[in-house]
Amino acid sequence: MKTKVLVFTTWDDIVFQNRNTEYGAYVLRRSYHKNVLAGWLVSMGLILVPFVFSGISGPGSGISSIPKIKERIIELLPPPDVEIPVVPPPPARTRPQPLQANPTLPPLVTTDPVEEVPVDDTPPVPNNVVDGTPSGNAASYTDLPVVATNIATVVPE
Repeated sequence: MKTKVLVFTTWDDIVFQNRNTEYGAYVLRRSYHKNVLAGWLVSMGLILVPFVFSGISGPGSGISSIPKIKERIIELLPPPDVEIPVVPPPPARTRPQPLQANPTLPPLVTTDPVEEVPVDDTPPVPNNVVDGTPSGNAASYTDLPVVATNIATVVPE
């Protein structure tokens, strides 16, 4: 039985297998994890240092040691007198006068009789109704003629 040799290769080793490993990219990739860890530790240290020193220096030297500001009463002066220019109102709008007949002309008098137009009391018949029977497609029920019926009205005593 043969023994297997397990070789753990990293992704960087696979990428740079047949290439120049002394070039800067290989070195940067190999040291990437160390650089990230160092940067994280430095930034956490810079963030935590003010909190640590404020706790060590005592209770009276922290944020609570900021002197209180005394309240001051500020008197407001009235605004200065400024003259506001008076704007005249716009001119009133007037309606134009209607045209009148020329007073120098005499009135027109005619002796012709006036023709009277007879008034028709019957409702107009729709175009699609012939002899009281609708023909074709009626547009609506309003086109149908109205039929008068004798309906007895009941009057309460």
